[in-house]
Amino acid sequence: MHHSFNSQPGFSLSRMFRFQAIGRFLTACCLLMASSAWAAVTTTDIAGNNLTGVPYDLGATYIYAPPSLASVAPTSGAQGATVASLAIVGTNTNFVQGTSVLTFSGTGITVNSLTVTDGTHATASITISGAAAATARDVTVTTGAEVAVLTAGFTVSVAVPTVTSISTSSGPTAGGTSVVITGTNFTGATAVKFGATNAATFTVNSATSITATSPAGSAGTVDITVTSAL
Repeated sequence: MHHSFNSQPGFSLSRMFRFQAIGRFLTACCLLMASSAWAAVTTTDIAGNNLTGVPYDLGATYIYAPPSLASVAPTSGAQGATVASLAIVGTNTNFVQGTSVLTFSGTGITVNSLTVTDGTHATASITISGAAAATARDVTVTTGAEVAVLTAGFTVSVAVPTVTSISTSSGPTAGGTSVVITGTNFTGATAVKFGATNAATFTVNSATSITATSPAGSAGTVDITVTSAL
């Protein structure tokens, strides 16, 4: 088979072949680009949060904020008392019901329960022993490897004595009447008074009972008070 080519002025046969090859290449590229669809790219962080469209600054500095306890309320409780609702607030914490554990430094505080509301809020019920040392305690909530602490966040205070009843309500002005006083937190009591006058004698029978002897005094009604060391 014979092929003939008519060369145009200024164009050689070899140049015509080059232009045809280049034209086919460019046509193929245009068709490929026209028929290809751009793929949507989604960027997420390690927690699965969608970060698409969020600028990333290579010059920014990321600072890790460790977990801690922001507050505990109430901040104190008396020896022998039960605090039924101790509110705990965390910062950068991840409290988990059934996993988080509440503890106090020292001894004498029992955690009855811990209820987690969310990652940063929990409520506890605690009982303070009557023999617990009256001092500030560190409060710690541990959740797996996460440890959140509030240093000196809770203070055990000395229990204040209370008088609820007495065995007899009257006696001679000369004194000498034996009176059994019933109440709470009598352990460590240092004084019993009838009005402004100290009892002639008193004996602490237990944390809830004292036997005192009334002093001489004027006719009239007086209050009976029990005082502890602090």
